[in-house]
Amino acid sequence: MKDRVPRYPGRVKMTPVAGQANTYDMARADDPTQEGTPLNKTTLLKDATAALFGLGANAVPDDAFVAIKTMFDGRVRLASGTYAGTGTYGEDNKNSLTFPFPPKVVLIFRVAGMGLMTGGRASNDNTDISYSMIAAYPASSTGVIGRKSDTSGLVTNILSFSGNSMSWYSSGFRSGAQSQLNESGVEYRYYAIGGGDY
Repeated sequence: MKDRVPRYPGRVKMTPVAGQANTYDMARADDPTQEGTPLNKTTLLKDATAALFGLGANAVPDDAFVAIKTMFDGRVRLASGTYAGTGTYGEDNKNSLTFPFPPKVVLIFRVAGMGLMTGGRASNDNTDISYSMIAAYPASSTGVIGRKSDTSGLVTNILSFSGNSMSWYSSGFRSGAQSQLNESGVEYRYYAIGGGDY
């Protein structure tokens, strides 16, 4: 759409209506350099557009906005981002992430370990896969990152969810900044999936 650009904003011309006392025809006299897009049904909400949302010919733009929101409610949403590890770990040094919506699933990767994963290791930097990814679910209180290729022990993180946020810390035999996905200076990428009823 385009704005009207007048040379004389607000100027109008009043012409008396013949035979009708105190009655005038009014016309714009602002001499625009650009006419602008007219405000009418065609430019605001065509019948064909309203029909796409299941709305009738009497619908107004606000009805269409409500229909759009309703359509997106319950749909799957995705958020992603990165963070740099600080080297700390444990219950007193939790990691936390906040998303634009309550997450259903959260995946966190050690960026350097996001190559082809074979034989329990990330092939591009020889990092154990158990220190490369964490899958978290709001319904669970603990998340198992993965099985170490050289031991039978499991690396465990204690998870906590509150609204749009998630926090976690490394616990147990293999606890540490590496298993908490918080190695100093290491970049991590996360993905959150949510926004729908499952």
